[in-house]
Amino acid sequence: MYQEYGWCYDNYINKGLTMKEMAKIAGVEVRTIQKWCNEKHKLNGRTFKEYAVLNNLQKDLIIGSLLGDGHIDKRQTRPNFIVSHAENQKDYLYWKYDILKNLCCSAPTRYDPRHKSFHGKDYSCQAFYRFNTRIIDKLIPYREMDISQLIYLLNNLSFSVFILDDAFRGSANWSLCVAKFSESDKKLFCDICFGKFGLNCWVQKDNRYVVFDSDSSRKIDLIILESLPQDLDIVQYKIIKKHTTKRINYLYINNGNDKIGLSTYCRETGWKKYKKIKQYMELHNINELSVSELDSLLKAG
Repeated sequence: MYQEYGWCYDNYINKGLTMKEMAKIAGVEVRTIQKWCNEKHKLNGRTFKEYAVLNNLQKDLIIGSLLGDGHIDKRQTRPNFIVSHAENQKDYLYWKYDILKNLCCSAPTRYDPRHKSFHGKDYSCQAFYRFNTRIIDKLIPYREMDISQLIYLLNNLSFSVFILDDAFRGSANWSLCVAKFSESDKKLFCDICFGKFGLNCWVQKDNRYVVFDSDSSRKIDLIILESLPQDLDIVQYKIIKKHTTKRINYLYINNGNDKIGLSTYCRETGWKKYKKIKQYMELHNINELSVSELDSLLKAG
């Protein structure tokens, strides 16, 4: 039997298949796979915490979630990953569960709507879903990371998860809640966004939030659409079904030391030339002219 099911351990531990899925592939009962794993590798409920490892996709998901809506139990001997989402994000939560299900004992649980009081006001909270992994030693290093360490590890997938967890997509911009970040964490995040993803963002006056410019917000849309299934509920209502403004193409005149918007330039120097300059720049797909180029254009009639 050991030789026949020799592929099971690697698929279970390293590739993310559940014992139920392996039993289906092998055409045997689940208890057969359980017995093999226990007798051959001593892999059972008691030893799972020591043997279980995280694949790269699971690591990315956990990193993004720790910055967002997930957490790892802080009790020293109980490192299990926990995440919950409201009912209107059920698909999104099950997508996370599907990635981590070989590390879990049970499927997500639904909790009924409830009422909360905050500063003397009552609020209605919609139903939500929650799941947690089993206790896994390999989660401990991630639990011990501070926010800056997690930020350095961001890639397209983990960044997408963080954005979907904690950001709001307006008609023009993404705004991300970073209330739990220190000032240095916020600066680091903005630097990483620019250096790693080519995104421009800044801390708002209400410093609980970082906002991305409109072009960067469109880039974020593409990153998410390329990283996650597009039919997920959260992707649908935050991006695909969201009414967004058209891209604004800013036109500038460069005087050698600085550049000024075309409309501002023409307001100061005469509106008659505005239409001609605008048409020329749009026709030639350019968004900046020097003063000397502008003078040549106007002299040419």
